[in-house]
Order: sequence, then structure tokens, then C-alpha cells
Amino acid sequence: MVNYLSVLVTAIVMNLFAMLWYGKVFFKIWMKLSNVKNEKPVPWKMAVGFVSLLVWAYVLAWLIEVTSVNAYGLAFMVWIGFIATNNLNPVLWKNSPFKLYILDNAHNLIGFFIAAGILSWWI
Repeated sequence: MVNYLSVLVTAIVMNLFAMLWYGKVFFKIWMKLSNVKNEKPVPWKMAVGFVSLLVWAYVLAWLIEVTSVNAYGLAFMVWIGFIATNNLNPVLWKNSPFKLYILDNAHNLIGFFIAAGILSWWI
């Protein structure tokens, strides 16, 4: 059974990681590549984003638990098989910058490894 506290902690850590990644470390690069205006975060978007992190963390926790495989290996396979491949579509079809693809997918891969570490600690 999935530990709900581990899911909550993972979602919180992932939210903080995203804030650090996009808000501090790569803010200027991300703003330039994504053409996002520097505006205050919209509360409902932040809430929906956090709920999506809860779902994401729950599904990853469930997969780690039911497969009984190495959490980091599973995280990598899910990332490469579903995230990195799917995120390539905007580059191919919407002229999204490849550098943005690299920035976003590096964030996703590191995030998957962080989440795998947190979730596997509870399983």
C-alpha cells in the first residue's frame, strides 16, 4: 500500500525543487527560452500544479511498490520512455527551442531521481 505521507513529502520537495530550478537557478534562461512574461504566480495555477505533483508522486510510488524493482532504474525508464520522448513533440512540431527541451528534461530527470530516493525510503 502506498504511503500517503511519502507522496505528500515528495510533492512538497518536488515543488520546492521546481521553484529553485526555474525561479532561482535558471530563471533568466527559462524566461528567455519559454517566452513567459515575468508576472506574479497565479494561485489557482500553483494549486493545480501541486495537485498534479501529488498524482505524479502517487503513481511513481505505486509503480515502485508493485514492481519491486530498483526505484532509480524505474524512475529513469519512466522518464526516458514517457517524459523525455513526449516532451520532444513541441520541439518537433511547435518550434519550441531545443535548449528549453534540455532544461525542462534535465529538471524532470533530476526530479525523478529525487522522488525515487524519497519514495523508496518509505517502501
